[in-house]
Amino acid sequence: MATDTGRGQILLSGGWDGSSNLADTWLFDAAGWHQLAVSGRGPHSSHRLAFDPARGVVVSFGGWDGTNFLGDTWEWNGAAWRQLFLPTSPAARYSHAMVFDAARGVALMFGGFCGTGCYRGDSWSFDGTTWTQLLPATAPSPRYSAGMAYDGARQRVVLYGGRSALGQESDTWEWDGTNWTHRSATGPGPRSTPAMAFDPLRNRVVLFSGFNGASYAANVFEWDGTTWLARATSPTPAGRGFSAMAFDPNSGATLLFGGDAAGGILGDTWLYGPLHPANMRPFGSGCGASLAGLQAPWLGDMMAVEMTALPTSIGMAGLCFGLSNQLWNGALLPLDLGANGMTGCHLYVSLDAVVPGTSVGGVLRWSTSIPNSTALLGVVCYLQSWAQSPGANPAGVVAANALEVQVGAR
Repeated sequence: MATDTGRGQILLSGGWDGSSNLADTWLFDAAGWHQLAVSGRGPHSSHRLAFDPARGVVVSFGGWDGTNFLGDTWEWNGAAWRQLFLPTSPAARYSHAMVFDAARGVALMFGGFCGTGCYRGDSWSFDGTTWTQLLPATAPSPRYSAGMAYDGARQRVVLYGGRSALGQESDTWEWDGTNWTHRSATGPGPRSTPAMAFDPLRNRVVLFSGFNGASYAANVFEWDGTTWLARATSPTPAGRGFSAMAFDPNSGATLLFGGDAAGGILGDTWLYGPLHPANMRPFGSGCGASLAGLQAPWLGDMMAVEMTALPTSIGMAGLCFGLSNQLWNGALLPLDLGANGMTGCHLYVSLDAVVPGTSVGGVLRWSTSIPNSTALLGVVCYLQSWAQSPGANPAGVVAANALEVQVGAR
């Protein structure tokens, strides 16, 4: 599976149902699962997908058709599959690891299985036109069925575990665009075929289950860039391997589908996310400025917002904090500010506190620390910003839209 952020959906292609390889294409979106009537690809499993947001396509490489290892490259453009015939390509394989490295603008692929006793340890990048083999100074040992995800908060590709010639691995590696770095020898423990995906709302890489050499573990870990954190969940899906995982932008949670378990092949769908999500929801409309959330208000972390579309000259500005979006000083909100010379502007939040600032180059950012206190969990407040903008209206002041902010816990 891969998250198609441009279309707000998850793409699933192929797989194995316990008796045969599949050639179907499915989408998961706000309406749930639905199969697409498309053709062009034959049966395939143990391949990998990665979404390229710059080109708006999902890239697929390799896999197994039931008889042969595959070394083909395909692209999904939202409507059809198209095979690419390239002069240079990685060797055929299955159960490799592949994600899109957004910081470098390429799909990154590592490892894979190529037959009895054949474990690949090569790294490749694909820019949409050319596959290029990378030659880092250090790299994970050759392996297949490792978990891999792109950590967008730290701009690193994270790889965990896999199956090597020595058995199930338990190491953590990060790719920075030039080299692989061994980060940690501790964590979820030895395992292959784990499911991994990055949660961009909580800035965590989520890992579930995998084969530990004796059984399928049924546990969840999260990588915060430094440490693997064990997370207790209830209910918990059955332990499994070979499942697919991707972040669902509609629910704001990580989606898990299928896999191989002790009882057979699974076709269940699960969503994993925080019990108390942090939210930053825009409402209202600005009059010459825009306010957006940069970092959601999680307990014990920073919250950040950004005001844009301002004059490029330096000017005074402010961020208004309110406990209400209904009333202020007995007046109903939103309040038309036209009588104050701010033509077309409205006040959306009560003015309980104002933090001053200075816009530079048409942008102004504010950040604040959220104490790690459970008393703040679920607290809601409202934000709106204003800034000097000579000539925009008689008052020379513009206002942005507002944000509804809710404190959450990861």
